[in-house]
Amino acid sequence: MRHLYRIIAVNLAAGLVVFATGLSGTASAIVNGNMTKELPPGVVQVAAFTPTGAFGCAGTLIDTKWVLTAAHCLEGATAAGIIYGSVIAGEGTVVRAEEWYINQGTDVALLKLVASAASATVPLARSDPQAGDTGYAYGWGVTETGYTSKSLKWATEKIGTEPCRDKRGGPGMCAGGVDGYVAHGDSGGPLYNYSKGNYTLIGVVSGSAPNGSVDIFASVAQNRSWINTTTGLNL
Repeated sequence: MRHLYRIIAVNLAAGLVVFATGLSGTASAIVNGNMTKELPPGVVQVAAFTPTGAFGCAGTLIDTKWVLTAAHCLEGATAAGIIYGSVIAGEGTVVRAEEWYINQGTDVALLKLVASAASATVPLARSDPQAGDTGYAYGWGVTETGYTSKSLKWATEKIGTEPCRDKRGGPGMCAGGVDGYVAHGDSGGPLYNYSKGNYTLIGVVSGSAPNGSVDIFASVAQNRSWINTTTGLNL
């Protein structure tokens, strides 16, 4: 789920976005989990602006001009952009999005940037992980303190055995948090497979079950055809 932020200064056209302390609340995001010492490839902050407020999510650079995030992060957005290059919330390089696209019936969306990001990108999975596989979820969402994290956090996830849909009814996967779990503010962030020093994007944070028993991710592999068609790339 996306999370409402207080914004000190916002001027996407001029390339300025400053996140202030997140609003407190009872819902949690990556709770417990681990602090990220070095920024993994592809992980970015996503800012979406609507007539009623500004919302913070996460996303993944899948190409230097394209970011994959959650569709619900962009509901009602009139402007959007990213911040990349830092594990600290609100720090890094700002790039405005010129367009965004939602894969209807799924919780997957794409941001097309006005300029290329000078950052590493992450390849897309070509198949879903198997039950019992391990993934790693990332985000700046609300922690156990009730406030958004000032630094990127990650949690280990074990892929479940039951069929699962994302929060908009699209193809997805459910996972159990091993050392932490996701919810508000982590939406749109990546679920990575990590093997032999390489990251692969396997899921997009969509939300969690009402009782918090499982974390829910949109499937990257099952949305890959739409991603390639929309971007015009072969990712």
